[in-house]
Amino acid sequence: MSSGSFFNLTPDKFSVLRHVKPKNHAESEPFVEFDDITRSVRKLLFSFIEVGMLAAIDSSNSVA
Repeated sequence: MSSGSFFNLTPDKFSVLRHVKPKNHAESEPFVEFDDITRSVRKLLFSFIEVGMLAAIDSSNSVA
């Protein structure tokens, strides 16, 4: 899996580019990549927490 296709899933990249308005595209790239990485990590973390909470609720219901 190439990282390019993974980060293209987030449409926010283009709004970030519009707000920054860099002199050339190369200057904005690290900022955009870092922003996308943190956003995807945050989504992953929250989905893990959500799954963990659902599993805990499910297991407590089955015990009772």
